[in-house]
Amino acid sequence: MSKKISIIMPAYNAESYVSEAINSMLNQSYDNFELLIADDASNDNTKKIICEYSDPRILTFHNDVNKGYLETCNILFRKCGGDMITFQDADDVSHPDRLKFQIEAFEADPELALCGTWIRIVDKHGEVIRVDEKTTDYDQIKASIGKQPQFCGSTIMIPKSILKAFGGYRPYFDRIGSEDYDWSCRIVEKHKSINLPLPLYDYRQLSNSISKEVSALKKNSAEMVRFFAQQRSKAKPDALEAGSIEVVKKEENRLNEKYKKDKSLLYIEYASTFNYNKMYLSAIKSSWMAVGLAPFNVRNIRTLLYCIKVFMFSYVWNSRNH
Repeated sequence: MSKKISIIMPAYNAESYVSEAINSMLNQSYDNFELLIADDASNDNTKKIICEYSDPRILTFHNDVNKGYLETCNILFRKCGGDMITFQDADDVSHPDRLKFQIEAFEADPELALCGTWIRIVDKHGEVIRVDEKTTDYDQIKASIGKQPQFCGSTIMIPKSILKAFGGYRPYFDRIGSEDYDWSCRIVEKHKSINLPLPLYDYRQLSNSISKEVSALKKNSAEMVRFFAQQRSKAKPDALEAGSIEVVKKEENRLNEKYKKDKSLLYIEYASTFNYNKMYLSAIKSSWMAVGLAPFNVRNIRTLLYCIKVFMFSYVWNSRNH
């Protein structure tokens, strides 16, 4: 008998994309699943659109107040009734064979505890920006995950036994991001984990998503994951596991020190990230904020001019090719 998959989908202000996301699940070639959706108190039509579906595989657990992505995921984790657990973000799209290929990977390898996939980064129109070819070999993943993320969190599939062993996302990362990085890092340290060498998921890069808000805590969240991983590498509990709040705060303050010395640096770093992801208007806005904070800093002025140049080049290029 085929294993049942629980797919969790938190949704917040995703009215433009949520139907496409849901349909990409309902149209999967592997159909033994339940799709658990929670509208997180959206202030648009997201909840209304979700409620228009009558497919019996869809289960809804809407929030009366906004709880954020992490807490909503943790609520849905507790509702899962399947043998396997995976994700589908409300503004992304899965390939029709995504679930099938991931289940086949688990069936082929009894030791496998986590399976992700390659992804396509797409813009708001669904146009491909680039393909993110994640590392597929477990040994390489294990050696590298303490340095940088090795999975797109939304593509991760695990057996329910792994969820029971590791729990859901750790509350420390609530509203600052990197919860999936921390989660996968802890799993990889102890269990075989791979990525399938197939782009089975379209991750939509949106400039107005919560993860794009400029914040030192958000910017440093991945660094905190690495800090905790380094602590565990010494065969000791990390500061969160040990409840050592003072140790956590000390590391946060160390990471924030450079932004205290140069208040414009954070915006410059975000501008670089926005440019890399072809979010050119966000890059211009972020570098403009940097100039406003330190108008005589040559680096800031150069970054702003560069961001404007890249945006203009992109605009002209797209105009000529459409």
